[in-house]
Amino acid sequence: MDLLEKSQASQPTQSYTVYVVSLIGPLFGDAERSCENLMNKSLPDFLIIGVMKAGTTSFYSSLIKHPLISSAKKKEIHFFDWHYHKGMSWYRDHFVKKKEGTITGEASDYMWPPHVLQRVYKHLPNVKLIVLLRNPVDRAYSHYQMLRNVTGGMTFEKALEKEEKMVKEGKTKHIVYSYLDRGKYVEQLQRWLKVYPGNQILVIRSEDYFNNPSESLNQTLNFLGLPTQDIELGYIPNKGIYTPMNPSTRKRLVNYFRPYNQRLYKLLGRNMDWDL
Repeated sequence: MDLLEKSQASQPTQSYTVYVVSLIGPLFGDAERSCENLMNKSLPDFLIIGVMKAGTTSFYSSLIKHPLISSAKKKEIHFFDWHYHKGMSWYRDHFVKKKEGTITGEASDYMWPPHVLQRVYKHLPNVKLIVLLRNPVDRAYSHYQMLRNVTGGMTFEKALEKEEKMVKEGKTKHIVYSYLDRGKYVEQLQRWLKVYPGNQILVIRSEDYFNNPSESLNQTLNFLGLPTQDIELGYIPNKGIYTPMNPSTRKRLVNYFRPYNQRLYKLLGRNMDWDL
C-alpha cells in the first residue's frame, strides 16, 4: 500500500471518530443531567385517594397551605388509573424536589377502581392514605349533577336505572354511571386494608370537614406527623345549587346504602350518621 492509500485509509477513521465523539458526548451529558434532575424529584408521602364529590379539591388546596407541605404540579395526576402506561419518570416529573423536613402528595380518586391498589402498593408501600367519605346518597346526587350533561339530561332516577341495567349486563366500573357503586365504601376500604396497615390510612367524614375544616385539617396534620396550625382555606367547597332530590328517591337510596353503611361503621368502629 503506497502513502496515498495509507492516507485515505487512515484519515476518515480519525475524522469520523472525532465527529462521533463530539456528537455523543453532549448527548450523554444531557441524559445524565436529566436523569439526575428526575431522581432528585420526590415521590408522594401521602395520597388523598377519594372519594369523588366528597370535598377532596377543597381539602387538598387547604392542606398544601401548610408551610411543610409541597404541592404537586396539579391536584389530580391520575397516574395509577389513567396514565400508568407513561411510567414512573412521568409521575415523578409532577413533583418538585422537597426541602428538608417537608412532604408532598397528590389527590386522585384511586380508592374506587379495583386495579389501582396493587399499582400504588408496588411503587408506594409506605405512603400514607387519606380518604374523605361523604354520605353516599348526597355523593351520588352530586356526582349526577356534575356529569348531567354527559347523560343527555336524563333525570337522576333514569340515570340510576341505567347504572343498574349496565351492572346486570356486566358493564361495571363506568366513570359516569357509578352513582351507587362508588358509594359502597366498605368494599373499597376492605380491599385497601388487606394491603395497607390501618395506621397508614386516615378516614375523614366529609360532613365533619365541611362543618369544622380546621379540626379535620389538624387531625390530618397529626396523622402526617406535622405540627398543627391554623390553615387558611384554599378553596371553599361548592355545595352546588340545583333542584333538591325527590324525597322518595332519597328514601330509596338511604335504604339501599344502609347495609353497606352498617358494615362500614363496624369496620371503622364509629357511626357516620348517614342512615336518616
